[in-house]
Amino acid sequence: MVLAVGIVVDDAIVVVENVERNMALGKTPREAAHQTMDEVSTALIAIALTLCAVFIPTAFISGISGLFFKQFAITIAASTLISAFVSLTLSPALCAVFLKQHSHHSERFESRILGTSFQRFNSAFECLSSNYSELTRRLVRGTAAMFAVYIGLP
Repeated sequence: MVLAVGIVVDDAIVVVENVERNMALGKTPREAAHQTMDEVSTALIAIALTLCAVFIPTAFISGISGLFFKQFAITIAASTLISAFVSLTLSPALCAVFLKQHSHHSERFESRILGTSFQRFNSAFECLSSNYSELTRRLVRGTAAMFAVYIGLP
């Protein structure tokens, strides 16, 4: 049941976070919800179909363990389909209705009090992220050389 609840909540979080991201770019909540559905609806459908394709075959396992897996598979598949439906219909509609337009002029209380700490954290995180990206880029470039070394080892 925990897995089923996690799957249901996860799709809605993807929608709300993407609406929030689009609103931060200056769009109204309604425009952000429309753009979000253009961006993530295909991915949400693909996720739901993939999860169903993975879990539904386990409903056909025979024996005593098959009875357990049948209940598990049906629960996960049903929650996945419900989650996809809610994420494609209700979540964007609620985002368009309940989320408020960002105001860039008013400074939040937390930002005034903890602004320096947030800025330090963000700059440190950006530095770490860029260093990790550069390391990954170098490792990917060296894949052919490492493969040649691997082949030459035996």
